[in-house]
Amino acid sequence: MCGLAGVVAAETARLERPLASALLGDLNHRGPDDRGWLTLRDGAPETGRAVKGDLSGEVVVVHTRLAIIDLTEGGHQPMASPDGRYWIAYNGEVYNYVELRAELERLGHVFRSSSDTEVLLAAYSEWGNAALSKLVGMFAFVIVDTVERRVILARDFFGMKPLYYSLAGLRLSFASEPRPLLRLPWVGRNADPRLVYDYLRFGLTDHTPGTLFRDIRQIPPAHVGVATLTVRRISFYSGTGGRGSTRPTSDSRRPQTVSAICSSRTSASTCAAMRDSERRSPAVSTPRQS
Repeated sequence: MCGLAGVVAAETARLERPLASALLGDLNHRGPDDRGWLTLRDGAPETGRAVKGDLSGEVVVVHTRLAIIDLTEGGHQPMASPDGRYWIAYNGEVYNYVELRAELERLGHVFRSSSDTEVLLAAYSEWGNAALSKLVGMFAFVIVDTVERRVILARDFFGMKPLYYSLAGLRLSFASEPRPLLRLPWVGRNADPRLVYDYLRFGLTDHTPGTLFRDIRQIPPAHVGVATLTVRRISFYSGTGGRGSTRPTSDSRRPQTVSAICSSRTSASTCAAMRDSERRSPAVSTPRQS
């Protein structure tokens, strides 16, 4: 288990040193063996381990690592591809990484470590989104493409590994857990009335891509999210076709209104409270489909 979090902004995102350190602290229980960070400013990456100052750039990513397969420094993250185009922060395990590594070596790839992270990064570099159909395992990862200036978020087919995101504050923020996102000053804590009702009425908590927080959602299982560094949109894709050939999902994740939730079996007082919460809550940003 590892932890990751980050921000993508149309303008420079800045995480002040106390905030960046707090994010790493929130993720430390997920990866106590190592930590690292990545910033991308004007296409130039910068990395480090200790947070000695503010982290700023178009992209800011922090990662905490639980070393399992490769216990050496070779598994440190965020990790770059040999040509420096791709950077990855990853949580999970690819069970068939040995077979994938052998296939990639036959294609000319050379590996510096024995980690499955490096194999996953090489697989994406070679096959793009089609690499996902080759993976056997559980995973959630972010890949920064410095050439096409985009960020790719992906989650395994059954949603075994978590990956949350928010589009609040004209930024794309993401993390392995809601807690780091709630530290960000632009992410609200207002409840999603529909999901609060689902929990109180039916005991459901993880049946939609939404969460109990209006500003925080989940990358759905078996989906890839692609955001440009201008953050004008984030498109979600299901399936694992070739690079750029995946199919956009439907708009079924758009939050419903309280009026659509309340029914004859919902008490008037409950509906009134939910409507009051919705009226006082800021409008939630929702993904726009391509």
